[in-house]
Amino acid sequence: MSWSEPTETEDVWDFEGLGFDMTTFALADGVYGEVAYGTTANFLTLHGGPHEVLVDKTGLLEGVTFPLL
Repeated sequence: MSWSEPTETEDVWDFEGLGFDMTTFALADGVYGEVAYGTTANFLTLHGGPHEVLVDKTGLLEGVTFPLL
């Protein structure tokens, strides 16, 4: 499996003053996305609202509800 070529990337430091950094991207195949970087100390600020866990090998997100921001 391979990724599409990125056509656009942007690093966002201290996203909206919430204490985490983010990279936004657009790929040549039309996929857009964001990757947020945080720690267990601030992970509740990384997301707001409903979510679906794809991989959580350590169970960090088990039973977690993110508050709406």
